[in-house]
This record gives sequence, C-alpha cells and structure tokens, in this order.
Amino acid sequence: MQNIQTCQLCDSLKLLICENTEEKEYLNTVRYLDGFIQRGIIELQPINDELADTCLLNEISKMNPKPAHWISDLIRHSMKCKECGSVFELVCDTYRGVWWFKNV
Repeated sequence: MQNIQTCQLCDSLKLLICENTEEKEYLNTVRYLDGFIQRGIIELQPINDELADTCLLNEISKMNPKPAHWISDLIRHSMKCKECGSVFELVCDTYRGVWWFKNV
C-alpha cells in the first residue's frame, strides 16, 4: 500500500476512507465534505469519466431526507486539498447501492 502524505487539515478526511452501502452515511459524508469545500480547505476537481456524472456536493446535500431521483447511476467527485495537494475521490454507484471514499 502506498503511503500518501497529507497535511493536518486533511488528515481528518483520511478517517472517512471506506466502502459502504448505507445511503444515510453517504449523504452525511457529502455534507461533511461540502463543509470543507465551503471553508476553502478542499476544492472540487474536474473529472474526465464517460461513465460517471458529477455535480456540486451541495446539490446532493440539499436532498433531504434522501434523493427522490439521483443525477446518474454513477456519481463521482474528485477533490484536492488546497494546502498539500492530496486528492480524494468520492464515488456513489446508485444502481448497485454502494459508495466509497478514498485518497488517490
């Protein structure tokens, strides 16, 4: 396993790294990450993926209590820490009901 260096600001993001099937946990993670974006700690990166769609995280976090209609079967977000440059990825496969967050 590759040791990825991160700064103190995004060390807390490493605690979120997981694979999960709970929709509620996905929405909680989206809200948490959106807070980092709003505070200017991380920024969304463009994705180049023909199979996945993306949107602003706050578009998903506003879907309460849960989305009536997902934007796609596969939703992918790439985020970069503004301080150390670490890149994180949040992917939700709405068709299969699984999502994951990882440091890439």
